[in-house]
Amino acid sequence: MISFRFGKATATLLLSAATMLATVHSTHVFIHHMVGLTHSYDKADWERDMIEAKNAGIEAFALNMGPGSWERERVRDAYLVAETFPTVFGFKLFISYDMDHFEHGYTAAGLGPAMKDYVDEFAASSANFVYNGGAIVSTFSGGSTDFGLADTNAGWQWLKDNTVPTIYLLPSFFIHPTSISNFPAVDGLFKWKAWQYDGKGDRNQVGRTDADWQAALQANGQTFMASVSPCFFTHYPVSGWNKNWYFGGDDHLLVTRWEEMMSLVSTPEFVELVTYNDFGESHYMTSPDNRPAPSGTDWVVGFDHTAWLRLSSIYAHAYQNSGNVASVSQDQLFYYYRPHPKAAVATGDTEGPPWHCIEAEDSIYAVAVMKSAAMVHIENAGTTVSTAVGAGITLLEVPFVAGSVSVSVERSSVTILSATGMDIEASPVKYNFNYFVDDVAEALDTARQGGSVPCYTLWSDVALCCSSKDSRPAFLNQDCVHVNGGGGCQPSGFVADADWAKVVDNCRATIVEPEPGYPCASITSKDECCKRKDSNLSNCVYGNTAFASGAMCESYENIDAAGEISNIDATCPIDSTTPATTNPPLTQA
Repeated sequence: MISFRFGKATATLLLSAATMLATVHSTHVFIHHMVGLTHSYDKADWERDMIEAKNAGIEAFALNMGPGSWERERVRDAYLVAETFPTVFGFKLFISYDMDHFEHGYTAAGLGPAMKDYVDEFAASSANFVYNGGAIVSTFSGGSTDFGLADTNAGWQWLKDNTVPTIYLLPSFFIHPTSISNFPAVDGLFKWKAWQYDGKGDRNQVGRTDADWQAALQANGQTFMASVSPCFFTHYPVSGWNKNWYFGGDDHLLVTRWEEMMSLVSTPEFVELVTYNDFGESHYMTSPDNRPAPSGTDWVVGFDHTAWLRLSSIYAHAYQNSGNVASVSQDQLFYYYRPHPKAAVATGDTEGPPWHCIEAEDSIYAVAVMKSAAMVHIENAGTTVSTAVGAGITLLEVPFVAGSVSVSVERSSVTILSATGMDIEASPVKYNFNYFVDDVAEALDTARQGGSVPCYTLWSDVALCCSSKDSRPAFLNQDCVHVNGGGGCQPSGFVADADWAKVVDNCRATIVEPEPGYPCASITSKDECCKRKDSNLSNCVYGNTAFASGAMCESYENIDAAGEISNIDATCPIDSTTPATTNPPLTQA
């Protein structure tokens, strides 16, 4: 793909997303949720958060929790909601022990039994995410925790051996990749560091890259959970948390991290977004409105990051679909930037500028997601930069100065999108290296009779479900289908292969366009089979007799080229037997 970053000396030519992935396997997307910021939560708050995350293609919350009794109560509420609320059907959770707090809450000998008690209560829940037969359990830190035993590995092995449910241990240890072989007890590791300027773990630091971690883990037969994060800024006073730094967010960090995931020789088995609601470190991907934030975090007031969650959903879909981005059916423009120049001097800040702020880029970043060619206009302080973009996704970057900011998109001399952002201040009162984030999108397609809504809201109305499309970015315009046996109403791309036999027949009967998403083996009609592509964009083909898989309709890429091509029904359209064309690349110009 071509990544066009306006204002840079050269364009960057990259491989198309479809060819990035040399090795493909099951991939999963989680997001880090700070239970320590849920003191006032009730079940409705948990439901709201889960719906928002699920809409963005996220499969589970990693519940970062401490040992406080009230935190355990909030976690109980979260599991109850995930287990019983139809609106979040299929959404999962797992514990992520904050070891910095757990280690201070118990003696070394008491720590293991206390943590076992949490696992025994929660990991056996139907709402816990299970991988390879084990309930995932994770951590923040813990790489030197020995539980009073001979060494750290022995401590974690004790926890695995003594919990009632089988667990899949996926902790985050702050170690060098060369030390990974010292921890055979873990099933995989989570690499927390995702930013540019972290002196103790910059993601590109020699010896500490994603590739270094992945290679070390694969050598031990362990899985890799990588982190994707949009930025990192915190400004706590010396008298408090004493954290005052900017670890990055420049160069479209959120998008760049997703691209890096799909550039590795083998895709990481897991990606954990950092974070959903850590307002104190600015890498939250929701709104701080009506959600508890740490005392003194005035740098998040007025800075809603929900648009980053919507942008991330586009790339999460590609990560989970062999690098293929979903077809663009809605024009959308994302834009984000910091609220003052990096060299600005704050007039009322006693803490001083954050560490590494000089590394920041004074840029307005934009991501154009277009159905067809258009012109993007970015205005700053009265100067407008206009850039022609093509269909698909284009990354843009324009240097900023203090002043107004607005964006618009024009096609055929008609303005189709426009928005006004936050003014960039020349002289802020306090230093703020958080990001203003926004997006603007065209009205959703409502061509299907039932309209365009989140499919899960129609779980009790089969007829309306089967006549509607999904409105969420991760499943935009996918047909809603009703899955019998408690499956509810789901977007077509979310239905598991095994569940297609439970889908009401007339949910598929009205669909005639060759859009991807339906597993070929789920289709029984020859006419429908010959019009379909599966979720990997391979054409469906119909057999004269059943293929080796047992299905009459099968994905072209799944049949045995040496022995089964001759079994393809000759009455299927001839292009059903040719490789499918891919969606537009992730970025192009």
